[in-house]
Amino acid sequence: MPLTRLACLLAALLVSACVTGGPQDLESGSDDARVNQLMRVADGAAAAGDNAAAADLYARAARIDPAAPGPLIGLGRSLRRLGRIADSVDAYRAALDIAPESGDALYGLGLGQLRLGQTAEAAESLAKAATARPDDPEILNAYGVALDLEGRHEEAQKVYLDGLAITPDDRSLATNHGLSLALSGSADSAIKLLANQAASPGATRRDRQTLALVHALAGDTDEAGRIAQSDIDGAELEQNLQFYQALQGLSPEARRKAVLLGVIE
Repeated sequence: MPLTRLACLLAALLVSACVTGGPQDLESGSDDARVNQLMRVADGAAAAGDNAAAADLYARAARIDPAAPGPLIGLGRSLRRLGRIADSVDAYRAALDIAPESGDALYGLGLGQLRLGQTAEAAESLAKAATARPDDPEILNAYGVALDLEGRHEEAQKVYLDGLAITPDDRSLATNHGLSLALSGSADSAIKLLANQAASPGATRRDRQTLALVHALAGDTDEAGRIAQSDIDGAELEQNLQFYQALQGLSPEARRKAVLLGVIE
């Protein structure tokens, strides 16, 4: 754990808080009272979408009580939402130094590692998070994506099904299950699953565009284009058609990244 880096991060956030100002009534009382007040205000800022203010407040709480994992977990979450992924990973690692089995910290660390392209490390972190919180469909969904990015499709599909057993109507889990089937070569099963989802009540544009994508993965770019144009046209449609064509010549690893991360290398 890069403690010096984390210390510099906390110091920088504290300087930012001093420059921009903050709730002055949080400066008095016992350490426990101050941390509790800071956490309440930080949680409120995060809920309102002000992640910069939330990060400053969580950092202040972490400096007051460096043995508490909660402020560091909140800091990691806010930094991730700000796009400061490497910094968020440092905060989550610091939280795990204090609470090694924290599902929240393991989940946040895994998400950060995915964003950094550290898929093997992400799969390991998210496996631990799933052990800590086996009934959390969001963790299972992220874990499945990490496994798929590693090419471990059968394991990923089991994880998605475990999540769907908990929340049967979770469209994100079902979508990722379908993509995993397509990436593993089970195109017919993927198309059947996602066609049913795209035809179901409440189907969204994402459902239809994912169905188009699995047709492209199966090599049927004409059908992919036909489905895609039910929602999009013009430059956006042309971009999707080019993406479908590009998929055809990619290696399995590059295809996984293209489908799951939207990145063609």
